[in-house]
Amino acid sequence: NERDGGRCVICGSPNPTPHHIDKRSAGGGDYLENIICLWIFPNDCHGQVDQGKLEVPESELERIGYYNDDQKRLEDLRNI
Repeated sequence: NERDGGRCVICGSPNPTPHHIDKRSAGGGDYLENIICLWIFPNDCHGQVDQGKLEVPESELERIGYYNDDQKRLEDLRNI
């Protein structure tokens, strides 16, 4: 929350909730680069991203150093 300024990275509403970019149910990890702050009410950015109606801006993914789990696994294998 502090990294994202206490605001939703899409609509700017205060007091957002954490959102896993790569869903935990699909194997997404609990590392900081996979979590971003999204608001639930009134705009429901969180739900709209989950439903594929909204996307987290590419600039925000780059800002937080996001990489998908496949990229992380490849990076980890290279470091063995």
